[in-house]
Amino acid sequence: MRYLFFIVFLLPFLGNAQKEPDFGEIRADNSFNCGGIAIRDSILFGVNEICNSKNHFEFRLSSFYRPGLTRELIILSYNNSSWDIRKYTVKPGSFGLQKSLTSFDSLYENNPVASLSFHIILDTLKNNKAFLIPSQSELKDKLQIFDGPLYIIAFKLGNKFRSYRYENPEIYIKEFPGISEYVKLKNIITILKNFFTP
Repeated sequence: MRYLFFIVFLLPFLGNAQKEPDFGEIRADNSFNCGGIAIRDSILFGVNEICNSKNHFEFRLSSFYRPGLTRELIILSYNNSSWDIRKYTVKPGSFGLQKSLTSFDSLYENNPVASLSFHIILDTLKNNKAFLIPSQSELKDKLQIFDGPLYIIAFKLGNKFRSYRYENPEIYIKEFPGISEYVKLKNIITILKNFFTP
């Protein structure tokens, strides 16, 4: 009975599984800086700059947790009709920085249905304007925040690139409940991070 439910629930996704994904409208940055801070941080995780990525689509969420030195990078990618997602973590250890990698294969190797969740992630990104949302610096609301998470998002689609950053959006949601960008960003962060808690 449980399998029948999953089959019925996932039939709409199965019908679209072979189609090229629709990424919707994208706001690109013509002056995108491959040497900017969002890109330099990627080197810490041992990954290439996003400008050197061979993927058709790539969405990167870089998280820096303050105080402390823990950093995290989630990379969602699509190329040649195939999706992938990876999480890189760097945190302080007894003998220096400890690095770890969690991949889609290591989490869901024996679960073919899990690959359909990539369509749910893409829909969540589009519904929350992940490719159009302004950077926090473009918003008028300002708080003095010296701790909590800093998020940097960078993405590419073909030869279009863009990045933006937000500091501690959870605090801004409480202080400025009428600003939808903070809620959207929280939804974007949640869908990506939840992928790694099966």
